[in-house]
Amino acid sequence: MAAVLSLETLVFYIVIRPRSYSHSWLRALAAFLIAIAILLFFGVALIHAPPFMFWHWLWLAGITVVLVILLITSIIQTLKALVG
Repeated sequence: MAAVLSLETLVFYIVIRPRSYSHSWLRALAAFLIAIAILLFFGVALIHAPPFMFWHWLWLAGITVVLVILLITSIIQTLKALVG
């Protein structure tokens, strides 16, 4: 499970690329869509899953919420830059 968590974190890191992020809402949107897909993929198997799978799903749900906040913030910053 640690390998799966590490791989997911690496995928999000590669998509978002924090060093050159510069309020790119498209990167945040892509990461959010990937998170939703992974969340749904692991959510299907939760009915009789061991507790670590439930905690993994909760971790993914938290990451998805963070990515939604990042997406909204990026869109607001992009709109401010266009207007101002």
